[in-house]
Amino acid sequence: MGVVERTAGVLSTFVFEGELTDEEFDRYIERLEELIGRKTEYVVVVEATRSKAMNSRQARKMAEWTKRHATALRTYCRGIAFVIPSLFVRGILRAIWAMQSPPYPHTVVETTAEALEWLRPRAPGGLPTQAQV
Repeated sequence: MGVVERTAGVLSTFVFEGELTDEEFDRYIERLEELIGRKTEYVVVVEATRSKAMNSRQARKMAEWTKRHATALRTYCRGIAFVIPSLFVRGILRAIWAMQSPPYPHTVVETTAEALEWLRPRAPGGLPTQAQV
């Protein structure tokens, strides 16, 4: 299925659908590289309402990438809101973050509307008026 990405101003939205192949996941990482490479502040919505969990290779790669880019993420990423409808999965993420917090402001919520509401005060210059997923 894959990852659909949309960017409007300071807001980038990634919609994960189905089970991501390693190649699709690598493209997602490349897009994140481009975001921090712009050297401007941004916010992100990761909408995973119709996706499967990442595999162990992808999870390891994400952890390594985050660690390697921690300084840039702290500098430019004003917040990432993860949209995950499953209470169970949201709980797992919160437990993981309690042990190892990402280097950027983050939350996990049930709906896109909640994600945008959380990001609104964090978005440099505000969210685009048409901001929706």
